[in-house]
Amino acid sequence: LCMPYYPTKYGEYRVIVAGELVPGCTLKLPAVGDWRPESARGASFERVDPPPELVDLALRATRTIGLTLAGLDVVPTATGYVILEVNSNNGGLNALGEEIHRATMDAIYDWVEKRVTEH
Repeated sequence: LCMPYYPTKYGEYRVIVAGELVPGCTLKLPAVGDWRPESARGASFERVDPPPELVDLALRATRTIGLTLAGLDVVPTATGYVILEVNSNNGGLNALGEEIHRATMDAIYDWVEKRVTEH
């Protein structure tokens, strides 16, 4: 399976989905002179407020593949957002700080509790 190449030199989003919420989103930026926004290669990241259309895309993609907790890598393009991957292990959650970590765990708990009470 092959997909087109999408440049990441201008960064990519990591969107955390937990239950029905997006408690955290970062913009990963490559190190100067590099094209890949990978931490091991010196990339940096900053927390950002995701635009509503990115939140909607992340929630729909996560539900489509049947996950409750996911980390999506998404690239902005001239024609919209492109999902590079959806990770069931969203790694680096602790790097976003205690507030985001707690919000993520709370969102998962709320999602599970809602489903249990519906049945």
